[in-house]
Amino acid sequence: MTEIGQHADVLAVMAEVAAAFVGFSLAIGLLQPDQAGAELRKQAMHSVAELAMVSGAGALVVLVIQTFDLSAETTWRIGSACTASLWAVTLYWATKRYSRTGTNWKRIDRIKYAGWLSFVGIGLLVFNALVSTDFGGQLIILGLFLALAISAYLFLVATFLIETNENAA
Repeated sequence: MTEIGQHADVLAVMAEVAAAFVGFSLAIGLLQPDQAGAELRKQAMHSVAELAMVSGAGALVVLVIQTFDLSAETTWRIGSACTASLWAVTLYWATKRYSRTGTNWKRIDRIKYAGWLSFVGIGLLVFNALVSTDFGGQLIILGLFLALAISAYLFLVATFLIETNENAA
């Protein structure tokens, strides 16, 4: 069994879990639009969906790339580069989206942690894309898991912890 084949089941499960997160975030994001904190909740749920999509797309990209019979190292590197790029773009969009609503995400602790952890995840994936290691598969799976974990964290924050519009501009 190739190195990629050993990780294919984990990647497929991550893609499935990510799809569930996207569905839940959309459902929760549409509920209670007039309650306190609705705008911040909507932004957080948008981030939940984006991060879940980053994780799911990253997992699927690796599975698609492996069909080209490239080496495992090349597959991990290309998958990591694609996922890091997608994550960086969605992080940029999220910061712009939060600022358009008058919310400074860096001043809201519960949101800020997710933003800074995203930089860690992007850095991990960039490292995996640029540096040859014997554990490229494990690193991309760790990066994808981190995106899912941040998504789950933001889901909990948006669902249970946002009670007021925490505009800390």
